[in-house]
Parts: sequence; structure tokens; C-alpha cells
Amino acid sequence: MLRAWCFGASDTEFPPHGFGLTQSPGLHVRPEAGDELGDAAVSALRRVTRDVVAESSCRRCAETGRTCASCVQRRRYAWSLVIEQGESLDTAARILGVEQNRVQELVAAERDRRELRSLRCDSIPVDRTRAAIADALARDLDRTIADIAGWLEMQQVDFERAFLGKGRNGRAKRRVTVANASRLMIALGRAPNELEGC
Repeated sequence: MLRAWCFGASDTEFPPHGFGLTQSPGLHVRPEAGDELGDAAVSALRRVTRDVVAESSCRRCAETGRTCASCVQRRRYAWSLVIEQGESLDTAARILGVEQNRVQELVAAERDRRELRSLRCDSIPVDRTRAAIADALARDLDRTIADIAGWLEMQQVDFERAFLGKGRNGRAKRRVTVANASRLMIALGRAPNELEGC
């Protein structure tokens, strides 16, 4: 299972020069994560810190040590033009007013950032919270779902939607945030880390 946590990793948190994985603000990877993530995932993490150098030509980025809002928008616009709209590098370069190699750098940086975002583990499958609730009910036959919902100060319908996957209009919810799953485990009198992924 992937075990990478990116708490608050925003578009302005990766410095342009000289930071390793464990040094980058907003990026927290446990020392042993390399073995668990696998080569592809670790490579993606490294490429983000490396490719953000492509944005370092901006004076403001260089002064602040992070990607400024203008470069974030430029990177996203380059991605939109080349990948989503199918424009050529030459056309995108003219629109952006930069060299073609700069467009390539921006697109590569956005690609790696999107790949990194896909590796974030900030939620778990709802099957896990559903199983924890079923176990709690089996241990105490007098306990009800309404009781557990009350401990969390939630209406039963909202509780079932959040932790049992019962969605509106028949659409089942598939994942629960780690924060909510942790709250559930505490309400059940168990440690959050007893639930895989928390």
C-alpha cells in the first residue's frame, strides 16, 4: 500500500533549488517509504522537486524560494494548451510569450505535480470504516448505529453517508478521509492506527 503523506502540499510549497525529498516544506515522506512506495512513486516525488527548477527563472520565485502565483498559473496554462487543447509547442510558446523549451519545462513540471497528487494517501476505502463499525456492533449487541452517530454529534443519515458509504440518489460513497476515520475510531474507543491507513 502506498504510504506517502503530503500535508498541505500547495502549489507554492516546493522550493526551486537544493532540497531533497525529506527537506521540502509540505512534503513528508517517512524514511522507509522508498521500499513501500516502489520505484515509480519515489521517482515521481524526486522529479517534482527537480523539475520545479524549471520555474526558477522567475525573479519572484528566486527571491522567495517558492513558486509564485503567476508561475503556477503559467504552468497550468501551458498544460492546458499542450495537453488538453492539443496545441503545438510552437503555438503554446507564442501564446505564452516564452521559448518552446520553456513550455516543455512547464508541461513536465505540471505533469509531475499531477502524478504526485495522485499518490497522496489522505483517504481510505469506506469498506474499512464499515468493517470497524460492524465489529463494534458485533461486540455489543445493545449498541446501535444511532448511538455511534450520537457520539460523533452527527445525524444518523449523515453518519451512514460518511462512514458506511450510503450516498445520495443511490450513489455510494467509496472513500473516507483519514481525519474522519480517525474520529470514528476514537469514538469507538480504539486507537486510529488500528484502522489501516490512519
